[in-house]
Amino acid sequence: MVNPRLEGFTDKNSKYVVVADDAVQSIKNPELIRLNSIDARMTDEKRGWSRILAAKGSFHTKKETLQLRGGIIVTSSTGMNADLDAADLNMKEHSIVSKSPVVVEMTTGRVKANKMVIDTKKRTILFNGAVRVHISRNPSKQNTASGASLSRNSETNYQSEQKAN
Repeated sequence: MVNPRLEGFTDKNSKYVVVADDAVQSIKNPELIRLNSIDARMTDEKRGWSRILAAKGSFHTKKETLQLRGGIIVTSSTGMNADLDAADLNMKEHSIVSKSPVVVEMTTGRVKANKMVIDTKKRTILFNGAVRVHISRNPSKQNTASGASLSRNSETNYQSEQKAN
């Protein structure tokens, strides 16, 4: 197939779209589509979005999952940018799981870790394994204006604390 386009919706009207330069679908296993030069997008009911670019991957039509490999870039409406080597996307659940090293840039700094789970519905990111955090000296005005501050505990890990208003 040339320029395939796969679209779907979740039960809460979130949408996903997967496009590629080309694809191959096996006659023996028609549920699995191998894709090259992938551009995937997920939007949620609150109009937040994630865009995922990858060199290649496989889309499972019944499970609505996308396995990606090679030079993956994730961007989101929240300002997050991530570089991954491999990732598994569950399009219905709006989740992105990487079990390989990741580098994530956010408005407040950078995180490197061996594994990562992004839940775009809940707007959460979980990092595991050799997590290294670099927090910018000048966080964005939006974060400081909301009353959020950063503190350092005795083990030199950073945690976010919300000031009482």
